[in-house]
Amino acid sequence: MIYCEIQAVLSNVQHPEHGQVTVPFPIFQDAYEQTIAMLNDLGMGNALEQDCRVDELDSDYPALKRLEGTAVNVEELDYLGEWLDSEGKAAEFQAMANKLDLSDIRDFINLAFRCEQDANCNSGVELGRRYDGHDLPSYIHEPPVLEVEVVSPQKGVTGSFCLPMPDLRLQRTLLRAGADSPDAQLRTVAKELPEKAAEILYLERLTVDDLPGLNGLAKLLGSMPREKRDLLDGVLTLEQAGSLDDVLRIIGGLDQYEIFSRIRTDEELGRFLVDTAPITGKFSFPEEVRPYLDYARIGAEQRNALGGVYTPHGLVKYREESAVQKETPSTITLTLTTSEQSDTLILPAADERLEQAKRALDVEEFAQARITAVKFSFPHLEGLLPLDTVTVEDANTLTLCLQEMEQEDGELLKFCAVLEAEQPGAFTEAVTIAMDRDDYEQVPEEMDEYGKQVLRRIGADDEIIDTIDGYMNFTQLGEDSLEEDGVRRTEFGLVRRLSQPFPPKPEIGQSMM
Repeated sequence: MIYCEIQAVLSNVQHPEHGQVTVPFPIFQDAYEQTIAMLNDLGMGNALEQDCRVDELDSDYPALKRLEGTAVNVEELDYLGEWLDSEGKAAEFQAMANKLDLSDIRDFINLAFRCEQDANCNSGVELGRRYDGHDLPSYIHEPPVLEVEVVSPQKGVTGSFCLPMPDLRLQRTLLRAGADSPDAQLRTVAKELPEKAAEILYLERLTVDDLPGLNGLAKLLGSMPREKRDLLDGVLTLEQAGSLDDVLRIIGGLDQYEIFSRIRTDEELGRFLVDTAPITGKFSFPEEVRPYLDYARIGAEQRNALGGVYTPHGLVKYREESAVQKETPSTITLTLTTSEQSDTLILPAADERLEQAKRALDVEEFAQARITAVKFSFPHLEGLLPLDTVTVEDANTLTLCLQEMEQEDGELLKFCAVLEAEQPGAFTEAVTIAMDRDDYEQVPEEMDEYGKQVLRRIGADDEIIDTIDGYMNFTQLGEDSLEEDGVRRTEFGLVRRLSQPFPPKPEIGQSMM
């Protein structure tokens, strides 16, 4: 358990007149962003610079008093505080610090690193120079869900990360490590992951850009009960997941699946189905024929029908009540994050799932979380919607509208055409368009057919149109009606607004010729 190893009164090296602030080290995870913000308010707390002056320092290590009056970096003090809290080598560290008369924070960090490598902290007299002022030496303070290294072909290992950690700390650690090489890759060093997730992350070529996603994964897994981890392991196999995005998406929808830990073969499934027949009303057989039943065949047929798979943890399958959801893929997937939590929300979602997401994020309202990623099953939508103003509530409403559109041929393409024509400036405007989509009409590309459509609007029936066919130029009528009807050409076809025609474009007639 972490407690305060160091308490430091800090001021701005360049501007001590800005005031002082007292900071306990190590910094608690849930107080990290607040602490950095407090330091930033006084013009210090930079991720790289030694911009904090130690005015006073209290700790159980008298040698650290020699830091008073020196310039330090807040991450350096935090690292030292965490190391002192975890290693249990107080006497050795204190003795060597006095012997070497250390007074520089970087020397204390290098001593900490040597003590970690050498049980007695006293191999030789000179300190090694492991710490270079940027990438702090790696050590395990608390068992991480995932430890990864950033490896550059030119520089080798440029940074290490014990996940999960606060998002801001991850950003600052990346900055300190200088892990900005475009060809840098991630390498897992230690992990407490479900077996299938570990296999996926091992096989996938992960880059520095994937670190936020890995951090979100580590946060989710860190609070996940063992039985739910077993379920996840099986679902990853069931869904043939092959990427980090797949893993995050599946975690967000784990409630759609269930696991039967005592069923691991078709025969065991068959016996379970027959034994529970009085409850389910299915697979009911007279008692006298049971010795002759082919339980393995019963189990195999039902497993295939359910779409289940056997895993080392048991049978994993879709929940029966989720069958409709399986047939209709989720339309929008949101990734929501706070400073400490992350959750993947598959829409549309019922109120219960929305409340569950709020609890996972530890927020009362979704406005307290950031939407960091939006994915659509209908890919054309991504470039047509103003995602910078998206909210969970609007996205959920839009998803319901989209699934209604999926039931009618051409409705989704019409919606895309309308979005391109209307160019909504806010996500909520796009939702309004989706709800009012009956106010728009697709226009056929063939001007002959559009001319006939114009006649039908003014009352001509098919009998009249058939009668005048051959005596009237329907194509010319269609072309002449384009501007009057406010027809717009889009990547998804021609579209018009019924209530109030779109303003005419100067060259629309020519573009339709």
